[in-house]
Amino acid sequence: MIRCPIMKCLVGVFICLLITVEAQESQGSGYEKRYVSSWLGVVDGEVLTRTLTIVALHPGPGNTLEADAGYGATGSDLLPVRCTLRVGEGGTRLSMTSIFGDRIEANEHSDGWFIGTYTSKSGDSASITLARIWEEDLHKNRYSLTGDAKITLIYFGADDCPKSARWEAKDRPAFLASSMRSYVDFRTIKRRVHNRSPVLADFPDDLKWIYEEAEAGGVSPYFVVAVGRTVVLRTYGGHNWDGKVMPLLKELCARKKIALSPRLAE
Repeated sequence: MIRCPIMKCLVGVFICLLITVEAQESQGSGYEKRYVSSWLGVVDGEVLTRTLTIVALHPGPGNTLEADAGYGATGSDLLPVRCTLRVGEGGTRLSMTSIFGDRIEANEHSDGWFIGTYTSKSGDSASITLARIWEEDLHKNRYSLTGDAKITLIYFGADDCPKSARWEAKDRPAFLASSMRSYVDFRTIKRRVHNRSPVLADFPDDLKWIYEEAEAGGVSPYFVVAVGRTVVLRTYGGHNWDGKVMPLLKELCARKKIALSPRLAE
């Protein structure tokens, strides 16, 4: 039994501090489970998705949590960002600023998503949704497709190129006979000699917008895949048709099919 008043006071203070620390640790553990994850960001009107990955949380001033986080286009290297979570009675607010100056301000909703505003470094703003996603599923969500998003595949070939001839004889018929064909606008741009780079006049009027972004040089077969007016792949050769183009088209067509499903169209 403690008889000294001073000792009683010190013990009381110690117990209060211990309870406070334990409560903070318990609360911090809850926030770690809730927010330490990868978050898939979809900006209205954009095809390419973004990823925000929070790897750790640290107590900040007031009701804030400072996050160790990385951010970038989904599927690319993530760069460190300044990210803060402000916890309040009305929910949690996420604030992020990248090294390039683009910003995200979003509030957590009851479904666990963050919904708010993405502001580019140039000052343009659009709505953004951040949804928690498992790491192993990130590669499946590089692109956001709506029902009206157009998938375009452009094949660049040459009359004097044996590799182009092999692709046209073997791989093109298989693609045209596949179910993907109904979702893809397939276009061909051919020239007489393979070592001449395509020029603007080689592009039909509705594809002239892609001339510079295609970066098509004197190589064939060469492939460009675009969603809407965003180029998502440039590559060449039959090996990359099997290794890059076909896997990407399968992914895009699957997401297009989902976007067109009656459940999502309602």
